[in-house]
Amino acid sequence: MSSINEDKLIRLQHINECLRADLERERVKVSVASKSLIDFTLETMDPLIHTSQIDTNQNPFTKNARSRACALF
Repeated sequence: MSSINEDKLIRLQHINECLRADLERERVKVSVASKSLIDFTLETMDPLIHTSQIDTNQNPFTKNARSRACALF
């Protein structure tokens, strides 16, 4: 019987440690994370997109985008 209680205690201690780790984790607001992601995609050049191959007249998505900017899908 004590073995079962010891197992329960060990399990509860592990859960408690996990919850404490969650409390210590740094939180970032969604708006701040989104802004950071947008800034990254606008500032980072994508090596897979060659500007010489992009026809800006036929692609409506390139009119407002900076050249070779990283894109998220």
